[in-house]
Amino acid sequence: MKNEFESLPPEEQRAVMQTVNEMKAMGAAQPQYDSNIDLHTITMTELFDIAFPPKTPLIDGLLYSGTYFFAGSPKIGKSFFMMQLAYHVAMGIPLWNYPVRQGTVLYLALEDDYARLQNRLVQMFGVESTPNLVMTTQSRTLIGGLI
Repeated sequence: MKNEFESLPPEEQRAVMQTVNEMKAMGAAQPQYDSNIDLHTITMTELFDIAFPPKTPLIDGLLYSGTYFFAGSPKIGKSFFMMQLAYHVAMGIPLWNYPVRQGTVLYLALEDDYARLQNRLVQMFGVESTPNLVMTTQSRTLIGGLI
């Protein structure tokens, strides 16, 4: 019987192992898990033995790296706001006087096409571009293999 790790696709196994190796390199304690048990627990002592690196904000006081779901009523500007966040992080320019740490952004525009994205970007920011803003209009689902 395969454990949870062995049932992951090879690229996800590599990503997990890279994270584990990075944690080991930082000296973080690794709780041991039995993959045959559905309930994974950790004691308070084990938790306190783990050294977590501090989180660095992408936008000081506003946004940390990670995955976010931004939802709201139709046609209130969600896509424009997300594009503005993505552009400012990709360019490393302040957003509303908040300092921004430059980084690469993956923008999933799954309800758009590239012509619409191009038009919106030109409308919002002109033609100054960056390779740090990576976009797609198609993706696998989470269940279907999106990593």
